[in-house]
Amino acid sequence: MNFNSFNDFFSYVALEEFQRLGGEHVFIAPGSRSTPLVLAAHKNKKLKKHVHFDERGLGFYALGCARFTQKPVMVITTSGTAVANLYPAVIEAFYSHIPLIICSADRPFELRDSGANQAIDQNQIFGKYVRFFSDIPSPNATTPIESLLTTMDTSFYKSSQLQPGPVHLNWMFQEPLVPPKVSEFHFAPSKKFQDWLNSSAPYTQYSRNTISAEINTDLISTAQNGLVVLGSQISEFAAVKELIDLLQWPVLPDIQSGFRFSSNIISHCDLILEIKKDLSPDVILQIGGAPTSKNLTQFLKNTSAQIVQVTSSTERMDPLHLPKTVLHATVAKLNAHIKNVQSAKDLFVWKTLENKTEKFLNSYFESPENLTEPYVAFALSKFISQAECNLYLSSSRPVRDMDRYGSCTETKIHTFSHRGTSGIDGNLATLAGTALASNRRTYALIGDLAALHDLNSLALLEKTESPITIVLINNNGGGIFSFLPVAQEQEAFEKYFGMPHNQNFEKLLSGFDTNFFKAHSPKQFFDALEMAEHSPLCSIIEIETNRAENYTFHKKLLQDFQKSEA
Repeated sequence: MNFNSFNDFFSYVALEEFQRLGGEHVFIAPGSRSTPLVLAAHKNKKLKKHVHFDERGLGFYALGCARFTQKPVMVITTSGTAVANLYPAVIEAFYSHIPLIICSADRPFELRDSGANQAIDQNQIFGKYVRFFSDIPSPNATTPIESLLTTMDTSFYKSSQLQPGPVHLNWMFQEPLVPPKVSEFHFAPSKKFQDWLNSSAPYTQYSRNTISAEINTDLISTAQNGLVVLGSQISEFAAVKELIDLLQWPVLPDIQSGFRFSSNIISHCDLILEIKKDLSPDVILQIGGAPTSKNLTQFLKNTSAQIVQVTSSTERMDPLHLPKTVLHATVAKLNAHIKNVQSAKDLFVWKTLENKTEKFLNSYFESPENLTEPYVAFALSKFISQAECNLYLSSSRPVRDMDRYGSCTETKIHTFSHRGTSGIDGNLATLAGTALASNRRTYALIGDLAALHDLNSLALLEKTESPITIVLINNNGGGIFSFLPVAQEQEAFEKYFGMPHNQNFEKLLSGFDTNFFKAHSPKQFFDALEMAEHSPLCSIIEIETNRAENYTFHKKLLQDFQKSEA
């Protein structure tokens, strides 16, 4: 390789090592100070490069890709507020355990705190929300290149092992940022570095983390009426499936868990727990993060069962602060220790309740007159139930409605949402990144405010090759607030919480290369879904609802369900 500057050389080494470690995707926002990194990424033909003009959207675009692949992706930005715009995605990645490697360009040391243009304090800008930070000095002849290699190796390791999450490398680049025509580069490689150049392996070899300590499974083995709760952020899908088969216990899965399948799954546990308060397991095995369902959360809070939490992370995952036994282990290791476990006494009871609830919903939504929000979630889940696809759910009502009314019973559906922080940020960009990484159809159920908040990212949707179908619930404002006590404050509610936007989505979307459908009836909704299936373009199906009527319908549906169980 020929290099004309140290900027050029160091950037090449960093991108090459990222690729050797297993990195595949690099997400780039245009900017000047980051030129050396961008050119190095461009020259590395093994890396897949993706560009977006909006750093906030770029961060979530990368996050969606990393969430699906569960491998670190790199994000490259210039200096200044470009870096700050990544903050929402970094925080979501931190709490959702998603591996990102942020490479921000910065002014060199001599231009810091000097009034230089586009220079802000980027040192530790993300604070506690990164697993690792390094302020990389301006590339020069006195900085050992081996130190850059071990920094890249440490970053990749800390981003992806045990407690995955974002890391931040802050690069101080001096001008010239584009390599000069005449070489200013003089470097005598050490033998260690020369050996690296001549190989295709990373500089540092990390063994994959394993947990070798013995674990005590006595509580599980002696349980007579066990129950499994699956939260979000579950990565060991095959091992959890094996565990479900081993235990023969009822399984209460969060909508994001990816485990709404098998004969023991209680998909409608949220509705069931609304009316059944007398179910009493003696042991609850909890895997993954906190559930979306408030009813399930309340059930855990009030239970007298002994709780056993299985986690390979050292982070605390206990928002209810319950007494429990924590098994620091992988699910695969737990499976190896499970022997002679009794089937749960209440398994038949749970399965009977599940079948009755499913029958009630099928009957209730058999011939609907209107497109209500619960029906849309139910109907969409039925439409995709046999598909190999992704399902993205924005926070607030969409994820809750799908959790309560959806019937996603196939293992082929990968369901995800921003429940790390439950923010409104980056919904469109995230589903675009997921579609990019998965190379299969992605469906989304999102609200109007979430779509408006990330409107720039429609530019990503129109160029994503994998097909995307978005069901857009437009209730002209913040529908979730109608379900909260603040709705009683009628004078202030509409202005500050309901906040009607009165936007015309058909006009807003007309500047983007997407299909647009508007459905006013169940038939029109299914027709639009069918037409979207046969189009290579991103398709957006808008459904208008009324917030007050939606709240009333939810209450009536629940009352009718309670009567059916009386």
